[in-house]
Amino acid sequence: MLGDLTTLVNVKSYIGSLQDSTASDDLLNLLITLVSDEIKSFINRDIYPVASYAEVRDGNGRTTLNVLQYPITAVSGVVINGTAIPAITTRGGAGYAFDKNSIRLSGYAFTPGVQNVSVAYSAGYAAPPPALELACIQLVAARYEGRNRIGVQGRSLGQEHTSFETGAMPEAVRQTLNQWRRVVPG
Repeated sequence: MLGDLTTLVNVKSYIGSLQDSTASDDLLNLLITLVSDEIKSFINRDIYPVASYAEVRDGNGRTTLNVLQYPITAVSGVVINGTAIPAITTRGGAGYAFDKNSIRLSGYAFTPGVQNVSVAYSAGYAAPPPALELACIQLVAARYEGRNRIGVQGRSLGQEHTSFETGAMPEAVRQTLNQWRRVVPG
């Protein structure tokens, strides 16, 4: 599905034992979509695919405004107190420019005010970043393999005891996702 961070083929390749079977495809596709949404929620931003966003924000009195979604791929409009700010077209000119996380002004400022700044932009990646795709694959595999262990913390066979990770998200996946997480200051 559009916006999923990985594909059925990649998940089946990672799991290995399912490559020649279609019996679990519906479940895996569902898990891919659910886990992709969970990851986007966990990192607190949309990341794939590139999409358009419009934000109405409070002016901060500065010349830089960090946007909620990134990386920014294009800016289509900046309006402050009802005045459209042009894009910078010449070196040293007045207007707006952007980098991957923010919109910067030259010759203007994001005038302090309540909901007086509007920005329209596109942000995201054209393809899922490899680290996020792997995290998605690993979490889908963990959820798929764990479906037969719901409520079971371990098993013993003779003198051998196997314990299962019971957390909602494996620690390795959490560490990867924390690197992509947008933290909103409180």
